[in-house]
Amino acid sequence: MFCGICGNQMREDARFCSACGASAKAGAPPQPQAPPPPPQQQYPQPQYPQPQYPQQQYPQQQYPQPQYPPQTQYPQYTQAPSLAKLPCPRCGDIFNFKVLGTKGATGRSWGTWMTLGFVGDAIASSGSAVTGRPELLNIKCNRCQTKFESYPLQAQPDEFLSAPCRVIVHRKSFAFRTLDMMSLYLNGLKVALIDNGKSTEVPTVIRRNSLVMASQYGETEDEYRFAATDGGWEEIVFDNLFMKQSTI
Repeated sequence: MFCGICGNQMREDARFCSACGASAKAGAPPQPQAPPPPPQQQYPQPQYPQPQYPQQQYPQQQYPQPQYPPQTQYPQYTQAPSLAKLPCPRCGDIFNFKVLGTKGATGRSWGTWMTLGFVGDAIASSGSAVTGRPELLNIKCNRCQTKFESYPLQAQPDEFLSAPCRVIVHRKSFAFRTLDMMSLYLNGLKVALIDNGKSTEVPTVIRRNSLVMASQYGETEDEYRFAATDGGWEEIVFDNLFMKQSTI
């Protein structure tokens, strides 16, 4: 390094010139400024078109809707004949009796038999019909043996089933009763006529039931009591007497 005043050579770390005492910085030429960097050239960004990809359309799979069977809607029964709460007028026992038949049945039977015999039975069978009306019944109490007459009662709300119960009755065939048409009574109401060797099916809508097989005149051949189940069925065979076959 040299002094800027006298030109004397100085050490690099000297602050003053040893010859003239001038400051080492006196007369020093200004340090050249580094030129600013050239401005960067701005190149335009190329615009590339975006590729257009076709949107593939997939068909919507159509699955068949399962078909469920319609739910059975049972009607709300509000009227039905019933014997389940019928009391004996003497001792008060309820549903403890035997149905002997319809009023006047014995007289009609004997009168027709004495007059016309088997022909009368055939005529009476041909004249039988299901009227759909409750009939006046002859009844005998099992406790006090009192005989009385009564129509079936109207079933109370607590007696009804939520769904009807099927009652299936089979009548056995008998050669000597070929011409006899029998009447089936359910809770005091004639519901069907059963020919020799035939079957029938009727519904019941109450729990405690009385089923009577009667002659064409209305005389009771036999009575069968059963408790029906909601939506179930009761199957009985009549072979001079009722015989229960199966219950579900």
